[in-house]
Amino acid sequence: YGKAIVALESTVITHGLPHPTNLKVATRLEEIIREEGAVPATIALLDGNIRIGLCRDELKRISKPESNAIKVSRRDLVSCLVEKRAGGTTVAATMWIAQKAGIRIFATGGIGGVHRGGENTMDVSADLTELSRTPETQSVGVIVLDKNPNFPGFFCPRTSLKAPYHTDSLEKAIDILLLSTRMGLSNGTLIACPLPKVNEWPEKKI
Repeated sequence: YGKAIVALESTVITHGLPHPTNLKVATRLEEIIREEGAVPATIALLDGNIRIGLCRDELKRISKPESNAIKVSRRDLVSCLVEKRAGGTTVAATMWIAQKAGIRIFATGGIGGVHRGGENTMDVSADLTELSRTPETQSVGVIVLDKNPNFPGFFCPRTSLKAPYHTDSLEKAIDILLLSTRMGLSNGTLIACPLPKVNEWPEKKI
């Protein structure tokens, strides 16, 4: 198409939000990317295949509880494909697939962490580990896209943790990505964007 392609994960659809809110959010995210002049590519597993860029019917399919979609991290890719099950890809699996497909930009609502009840389920995210090695490096650049250097949380605009670099200029963030590519630095770069003020929650409440 001659346009930028933006990868999107699908566990937010299969596991993150209830139906039909999940479908509405997924559809709106794709619309926003199109409005900005790029091409959305929601990634998921269906019928033994990796799907990069879901059509409307496929989005509807994985959004429904009866799809019985499983949560697919990188470790689960092969078994899910062999069993031909529907799978919502996590950040870790999505970025691995996107990188293999030559897609360099990936948007998501959040990464990493130990999920609630993780001491019982052992549901520990592989996102940060994957980001550190996709594509094959142990050096992850971190940029906060804000005037404030503090790293944002999920629902609070900033935490007490400070990023090594911050800027409120999207152009500068893009320049960093482009220069990194030209210099042959293969590390992934995490760009963290605080929530709009209207959506934020107090950190103490969280």
